[in-house]
Amino acid sequence: MLEAFADNKILIIVLSSVILFLLYLTSHLFHLSIKNGKISKALLKIIELRQLISRKNTLGEIMDITFNALKHILPSQSAVIYLLEKNQKNQTILNVSEIMSPSGQKFTAFDPLTTDSVLSQTFKNKKTCKIDNFDKMPRDIIAKDSNFKSMMITPVTDNGESIGLIVLAHNKYGYFKEEDLEILHIFSAEAASVIKNIHSVHLSAAATQTDSVSGMYTYGHFRECLKESVKKHKDENKNLSVLFLNIDYFKQVNDTFGHNAGDTLIKQLGSFIKEQLRKHDFIGRYDADEFAVIMPDMSKTDCVVASEKIRHEIQEHTFILDGKPVKITISCGLSHLSENTASEKELIEKAQKALREAKNKGRNKIFVNE
Repeated sequence: MLEAFADNKILIIVLSSVILFLLYLTSHLFHLSIKNGKISKALLKIIELRQLISRKNTLGEIMDITFNALKHILPSQSAVIYLLEKNQKNQTILNVSEIMSPSGQKFTAFDPLTTDSVLSQTFKNKKTCKIDNFDKMPRDIIAKDSNFKSMMITPVTDNGESIGLIVLAHNKYGYFKEEDLEILHIFSAEAASVIKNIHSVHLSAAATQTDSVSGMYTYGHFRECLKESVKKHKDENKNLSVLFLNIDYFKQVNDTFGHNAGDTLIKQLGSFIKEQLRKHDFIGRYDADEFAVIMPDMSKTDCVVASEKIRHEIQEHTFILDGKPVKITISCGLSHLSENTASEKELIEKAQKALREAKNKGRNKIFVNE
């Protein structure tokens, strides 16, 4: 009887071990199935991405499609694409090209060669990395108060050289899995094959399209872009506005501080205006003391509100010339695309007419040409 009991006990132990092993195997296979399924779906999305971007020929269009695909393939709290650019001092920096983040201001442009950060290290080492606990990272250009806990970073490379970064972040520890890292690496390689070609064209074109004083786009390039925008928005029946901004009493600045200081003010003002604009707005230097902005896909009322905010912010801002604080104001003219506007030339003429009215009626005002 004791022997039978011992045999049954052994049998129970063996059966329990087999059951536990089968449960482990089932769980492992289930996890593997999910992982493979996730990767398969991602690969299908990447193939779709390849087909979509092959039909586009501007950096903006390609970046929009790439970013939307990224958000579907690897959902996260924050997603950012950096690309290598030249700043106004002709320094090479990584600048934000696309972003979706509640902490957007935490992602800033930086010099990847001189900055000590996990982003810089990834850019220089050209290796994808996953961070499960961002709290344990040393001081970084992305501040700890951003509340990011997990992060994935991968370089965008061109012939072995980094030209950008893709950054994904989440406020949960260990949010990203190993298969996510795999997917991000594949995605980056696929996106890079198109981005690198358009990006190089974009950089070389920007060198000839940028005003040397203000760092903004030139008069000629602004007119060209506005012409394309008018055609596109008329065809699609979408809103489009043009805002002209002129410095009040700019001659006094030149007379008081000299023309070099006047150039400095133009540069500071151009950068300041650009900071107030949306990512898809387009600013150019139109004349000596005049800037022009293309504002697409915004209602007439919203354009007036946005323009008034810019005017007010400039009035409140203190510029520094030769170490001295300087206050300025601007006058603005705004025009909107309508059925009566046949060309970019008419849109510009209406905005300039509104600008003249603002000047004639006391300056530091915005007038709208209906």
